[in-house]
Amino acid sequence: AGLGVTDKTVLYVFNKIDSVNDKSIVHQLQTKYAPAIFISAQRGINILGLKEKLLSMIHSSFEEISFVIKNSDYKLISKVHDLSESVTEKYEEDGIHIVANVNSTNIPLVKRLVKGLEQE
Repeated sequence: AGLGVTDKTVLYVFNKIDSVNDKSIVHQLQTKYAPAIFISAQRGINILGLKEKLLSMIHSSFEEISFVIKNSDYKLISKVHDLSESVTEKYEEDGIHIVANVNSTNIPLVKRLVKGLEQE
């Protein structure tokens, strides 16, 4: 049975790179599996590179959305907070002006929730 990840972003992580004597193998793996990163967890080789690559992949899956929610709409405010990462919130007379980073998985849901609200 498959893992059901055919439409997901993949990063191939090869561990124990310190045990590879023939460096041409690394080149072959880079060609066959992309994107790929090579690490040695035990020796700490390229762990920072792995962290940076993962952060880059996470950030690239987010979209910034701006909208205004009425101050009294606590349910909607709570739902938006649950589904996104707030970048800025400004409390004004006409409502809360929110700029939020939303993961690609949650974008359709958040856009449906804020549909009809004032877009900035």
